[in-house]
Amino acid sequence: MQTLLLSALLAATFFPAELSTAGEDSIEEELIALCGRWLDDYSQGRADRVEALFAPGAVVAIDAVDSDTQRVMSAAEFMAIVRKSLDEAKTFREWLVGEPTVLVDHKVATVWAPYLVESPGRRAGGIDVFQFIEVDGAWKIVSLSYTNRKVAARAASPVELGRVRWSGDLDASIEKARATGKPVLLLFQEIPG
Repeated sequence: MQTLLLSALLAATFFPAELSTAGEDSIEEELIALCGRWLDDYSQGRADRVEALFAPGAVVAIDAVDSDTQRVMSAAEFMAIVRKSLDEAKTFREWLVGEPTVLVDHKVATVWAPYLVESPGRRAGGIDVFQFIEVDGAWKIVSLSYTNRKVAARAASPVELGRVRWSGDLDASIEKARATGKPVLLLFQEIPG
């Protein structure tokens, strides 16, 4: 009985009702999906949808790692750059990878998410940090910060330990297996990073 009472007292002390995490899983999922849709719209050139998610006065901060250049601009300035790229028919695809971290407290939220972006002749990635506020029942971006660095081409496989040289290219592996008459082993594993 004393242990149960002590547990209840500790829970009330360290987890007050106003900071309860009840229901936050669905909010976290909603925010991750919102970031994914925003990146899809961004990649597909739907500038009006991209701009609509920014709150008035929102800012964008960029850390170009390879050149060690940082820049802060208004969301309006960022959108002008986006629209210019669209006018020049620059194509790219950006998407979330890995497991985003989502923090929520009442109507303020942060999504810290690794991403990759591909464009003709370039593959880059980094971290997108979306800062949200819920206004009139809708989540709006008040700031977007991101790092950007060149990453290895898709064909490159991560360094593996041991004697087996694993291939990261399924199609090429199947072709080689057919040519040599050897079986194919698919190894599913999570490689951090």
